[in-house]
Amino acid sequence: MASDFPTMSPFALAFAAEYKGFMKANSVTGAQIAEILDRGEGYVSERVNGKRALDTNDVDALASLVPEWDGLSLMMELSRRANAARAPRGELVEGRFPQTNVDGMEQTSRRVAKKRSRDRGEDTGEDS
Repeated sequence: MASDFPTMSPFALAFAAEYKGFMKANSVTGAQIAEILDRGEGYVSERVNGKRALDTNDVDALASLVPEWDGLSLMMELSRRANAARAPRGELVEGRFPQTNVDGMEQTSRRVAKKRSRDRGEDTGEDS
């Protein structure tokens, strides 16, 4: 029997996992988010468990329940975490990086994905 849910991209699944982890770390329940969105708990459950994609309203609802976060900052942070979680081993850089948050710029320790070079090592046709 085919699933009633659309196929989720790897990024959408990683984003949902980071959203769910952020909820847990900040003691936010699905019922609280459902109440803000004026939806049922099933709506929230489908999204945090990777059955359906989260949207900006879902992120805004979570941010409104956690002091010092706004929707945009949380969207950017969850996206960064999702990308880092999907990066292959050896493609992460550990260190302290500047980050803008609600209070301004601060240094944070974290892992970030290395940027990939666009140079594919192709021959330019020039003789050395």
